[in-house]
Amino acid sequence: MSSSAKVKSSGVRRSSRPDADRSDDQRKEKDPLALRQLSTPDDLDTYMEKLYEEDMESKLDGITQILNLSEYGANIEMLVQNEAVLNDEYKKNYDFTLHMMRIFWCYSNFLQLHPILSNYRIGAITLKIVDFEVKRHQLRIEEEKLLQESLVKASHEHPDVLAKLKSEAKKNKKRSKKQDQLLFVCLSVLFNLSEDIHTERKMVKKKIVHFLAKMLDRVTPDLVILTLGFLKKLR
Repeated sequence: MSSSAKVKSSGVRRSSRPDADRSDDQRKEKDPLALRQLSTPDDLDTYMEKLYEEDMESKLDGITQILNLSEYGANIEMLVQNEAVLNDEYKKNYDFTLHMMRIFWCYSNFLQLHPILSNYRIGAITLKIVDFEVKRHQLRIEEEKLLQESLVKASHEHPDVLAKLKSEAKKNKKRSKKQDQLLFVCLSVLFNLSEDIHTERKMVKKKIVHFLAKMLDRVTPDLVILTLGFLKKLR
């Protein structure tokens, strides 16, 4: 299959859109897919080069433009060959990782593209991201608990402690919401790739069930529903 050939819509297996919980106005304003007319296939090489720039702003611009072009499964081989960029950056920048995973989500909806994604270990990288985010969430909970304990002890001397606790709780709520968004996209990719029974077995060996169990106490409904569906599929 030519890497530049578009994949027909027949034979497509789609999970729910990773941004399905956002309003139409929010999608128009923030979702790069709504701005796809600004991205052109002729400039793909330029977008790819931006992924290797030093500054994150250039990386984000490049990955956003590529995301705009990725919905129809075109140029997949050229794009997934740069999975090393995601492997290097996923711990450093949330937005970059989310955009990259949205690209892989678009491709994962096409069954005929799964062998290419598998060849470049996209599933394995996605599992690494999920593992990292699960550990980061656990660490954040422990840090928040320690902070609360220390602030409560000092509350009789510092009357502004409650205000600080509320401020920290608000920040953590925002972080958790953003993290849930990324986890939803990652699990959507893995769910689609698990259509292949051999890939599914590999995921089970790599403790996908453990990661899914950690999702059950999240507050985002779409993430919990996807998790339950995934667990049911793995029974």
